[in-house]
Amino acid sequence: MMSKKKFDPHLIPLPRKIEFGEADVDIFDWRLDVQTALPETLQKSYLEALNLRMAGKGGGTVRLLLDTVLPREGYAFEVREQMIEVRASADVGFFYALQTLKQLVKNCYMPLCAVEDEPVLEMRGFQLNVKFVRQLNFENILQFIENAASYKLNTIMLEYGDRFPLKKHSVINARDALTEEQLKQIVTCAEDHYIELIPLMQCIGHLEYVLQHDSYKHLRENPDVTSQLCPANPEALALVREMLEEIIALHGSSLRRIHIGGDEARQLGVCPKCAKRVAESSVGVMFAEHLNQVCTMVTEAGLTPIIWDDILCKHPDALESLTRQATIMYWDYWSSDDQSPLLIARYRGEDCKLDHLGVIYDTYWNDSGKTATYANIGNRYSHAENMNDIGDDFLKRFGKYLGPEFPRLIKSFPYLEYYQDHGFDVLGAPSCLGQRFDLADGLENFSRTIPNMRGFAARCAESGSAGMVTTAWFNYPVEFLYYGLLATAQYTWKAKYNFST
Repeated sequence: MMSKKKFDPHLIPLPRKIEFGEADVDIFDWRLDVQTALPETLQKSYLEALNLRMAGKGGGTVRLLLDTVLPREGYAFEVREQMIEVRASADVGFFYALQTLKQLVKNCYMPLCAVEDEPVLEMRGFQLNVKFVRQLNFENILQFIENAASYKLNTIMLEYGDRFPLKKHSVINARDALTEEQLKQIVTCAEDHYIELIPLMQCIGHLEYVLQHDSYKHLRENPDVTSQLCPANPEALALVREMLEEIIALHGSSLRRIHIGGDEARQLGVCPKCAKRVAESSVGVMFAEHLNQVCTMVTEAGLTPIIWDDILCKHPDALESLTRQATIMYWDYWSSDDQSPLLIARYRGEDCKLDHLGVIYDTYWNDSGKTATYANIGNRYSHAENMNDIGDDFLKRFGKYLGPEFPRLIKSFPYLEYYQDHGFDVLGAPSCLGQRFDLADGLENFSRTIPNMRGFAARCAESGSAGMVTTAWFNYPVEFLYYGLLATAQYTWKAKYNFST
């Protein structure tokens, strides 16, 4: 029987339940006893990580037992004087148990303890944007996948951009594009470490890497803007299909989902054909028609499409028209783990009198007696507005999600339930790195991004969301990504913490 000794184990992620005894046990040269069918690679990992052997007498035993009552990613183990008994219902559970044991063992000494553990969020992920982070090379990617798995993340979202090895449209490929062989190794590495890879391929906006080339400039929505293709051009849809087919083919049978982007499509309705379609319906309906065609390409391949939420929020009629087979990824890089004055207002109703949308807060907080409490809101790329001018149209659509203290304080991540109420599965997307440094000393503003990740994870758990993927943008040193990885691992596994455990 374990005592409830207070002990700070420095584990990431912190197990749901852990109790410690009063001593350590030397497990050097113990024997591994596998009582269930496990891959040889996983058995080898136990042997190497804990310095065990498969045969022989003497010493203690690490016994792996099947327990079908435990959830798929859950596990339990107890460290006794002559036995470590590890239980799980699936390979991944035994894998996660080993990651905790690896953090506990010190020079072959293991504390007497009992652990019961399982994640609170189904998807626990991180974005590797090799399109933006050019410092990420092939070796970095493999190492990041392995490290993500060691902290029990189970998803990596890879945005390739011009670094995917296209064949039919090879003119798009950058000089530092991954090779086909490298990509196959990345897929295998992810599979070996119980990581789901989700490729992200933009289907309308953020296609500068394509539309900058002369051979594709006729596909632009606006001839002077390289970021967005024209949804009314059938050649544009054919291009998207051909790129998707190559990405899907190279990711193999383990591929389950693909992110088709769809964010920040700010040129919608510029070209004459699109302007006519908008006049006949709306920007939102035209946008949804294009996304639905791309979603069909994905679902016909047996996969689930994922879409960014911002244009759907800005044009709610797009949300009404979008296929419910799509999953919405809701990005919000400003809300935190508590109510705050900040509102992300993307939609402008007919009666809205605000000068600006985006990240705003009520002018109430401009009073000199209140700024001390919320001194950092002006550093979050936000500005003050009179919330009374936001309009009844906005409030009719979103008001019930903003919390009872609106307009002074806003419920954190209010659109989670909004999208769910429209029949969609929703994934949260905070950020650990933004467009520019917030602090004068050249570091990312951790005081902003940590509460953003922590709060999003807690709200995803509260709302029953499918999970969370932390984003990271721009060409920072690769090492910057790891603090976001660790924070994501900690918060998505347990979401809300009782540090007295």
